[in-house]
Amino acid sequence: MQVWKFKNMRVLFVAFLLLGAIWGCATTKQVQSLEERVNQLQDIAEKAQQNATDAKVKAQVCCEMSTQNAERAEAAASRAEKAASKSESAASRAESAASKAENEAQRAKQSANTANQAANKAMDTANKVEGIYERIMEK
Repeated sequence: MQVWKFKNMRVLFVAFLLLGAIWGCATTKQVQSLEERVNQLQDIAEKAQQNATDAKVKAQVCCEMSTQNAERAEAAASRAEKAASKSESAASRAESAASKAENEAQRAKQSANTANQAANKAMDTANKVEGIYERIMEK
């Protein structure tokens, strides 16, 4: 925008110089002063153009770096997602194993209870047999 203003000002100065030269209104000193001012404005416009070009190059470099960083972040997010999926799968397997272990513990407890009941019946039967044997021996 600023470059455009300088170009417009330069055109106005040149037009003023031409009109002044044609009509003879401007002195040589005034013309030289205007030419110097036009040259200064041209230098400023060139510097502004160079600054704009430099800024554009820097912006392009920053854009490329941002793109690379975004790609890296995307790759990291993908790896994190895969790791989370693996962790979830491992947790599911651990939960399943814990459930199976709990079921096996319950079965073992039931088997132990059944074995205790059988042992108690065997003891009762042994006591009855012993009582019968003692009665038989007494007779």
